[in-house]
Amino acid sequence: MKKLPIIATAGCLALSLALCGCGGQASSSSTSSTTQAASTQAEPTTAALDTPIKASTKSGDLEISVEGFVNSPRMREQFATSDKITDSKTVGVLELVVKNVSFQEKNSSDPDYIPLDDAMYATDSKGISMDPMNSAIDYGEYAAAAGAYFKCPQGQTKRAAVLYVVDNDLAQVTVHVGNTTVAVPVTQEQ
Repeated sequence: MKKLPIIATAGCLALSLALCGCGGQASSSSTSSTTQAASTQAEPTTAALDTPIKASTKSGDLEISVEGFVNSPRMREQFATSDKITDSKTVGVLELVVKNVSFQEKNSSDPDYIPLDDAMYATDSKGISMDPMNSAIDYGEYAAAAGAYFKCPQGQTKRAAVLYVVDNDLAQVTVHVGNTTVAVPVTQEQ
């Protein structure tokens, strides 16, 4: 009879180990499925200037190419009083080429207008998001995109100028389109 408690203890120990083993396998497979889900997300990539980047939004698809970023004293003078631009700031112009593949704003009085900030945003050299100016005028061959919003019907490709108030000494901007980033050196208007 003295063997019975030893057998019972050994049985409980075996049962405990078996249950712990199942729990470990369950968490292992859940970790595996979590890792699998994370690996199916797109990896961040970089693109060069003038490279078309596909952007999907809830209203359709666009292709965006970043052509440059120019600090413009002329634009600064144009907006200095109305937009309260201080001496340490200037107006930077993000130059884009946008192809409207299938974008159509469904709840808009004019479905051909594209809010570019649905597909992209820009950050300064410190990684801080920059807000587009709500004012704009055409910049050479680039159509004004006040508030990063401009007209481009489906099937068309247009140039767009998005204006930002930036520090005078800003040297680089990064444009984010989905998981793709474009490093854009800041040039001075000639």
